[in-house]
Amino acid sequence: MSLNEVSHDKMFKELKCPYTKKPITVRVVAAGTDMPRFFSPDAYDPTSPVSSSQELVKALSTRDGIIGIASAERALICPYTGKTMAIRKLGNLFFAEGGFSPSTPNKDRIAFARALHMRDGVVPDTAPQAKTRITAAAIEEAEVRPPITPPLRESSLEFAEKAIIDSGGYKPPVTVQVAQVFPNHKKKRR
Repeated sequence: MSLNEVSHDKMFKELKCPYTKKPITVRVVAAGTDMPRFFSPDAYDPTSPVSSSQELVKALSTRDGIIGIASAERALICPYTGKTMAIRKLGNLFFAEGGFSPSTPNKDRIAFARALHMRDGVVPDTAPQAKTRITAAAIEEAEVRPPITPPLRESSLEFAEKAIIDSGGYKPPVTVQVAQVFPNHKKKRR
């Protein structure tokens, strides 16, 4: 069963694209047993290829819906992460690399929401908080205890004794009276 629908999670409400200032939606997609992934198809994505470098710089210099407001140097700063992006060419297409890509599906719902809320590398206090994850390094080794063995039943002991006798490596015990071993020993009476 596949899933491709708008996420109604409250952490994705009232988000606006820092480039266009238009409201953005977040979609959740999943197929089969894969983890759901989150992405925004309507937020401007600097990794989307365009036909000329001038067209890319024009799109990158747009902030809050105002075309060309960011200087050429500022246009290469990702408005989400605050990191410097680079313009790359692939064949006849140009795209920016090194910034946040809202159209790339992300498995971590909270990390994706925090990135959408982030501006110039700063996550506001109102953004969803990342959950503390327990790592294998944080877990102490459990104390090793010997296994608890149930007491053996009399029939188990008899079975083991018979197996040893049948193997020929066992001589049955001899019961000896104390008086025979210690002839001078007398029982004390009370």
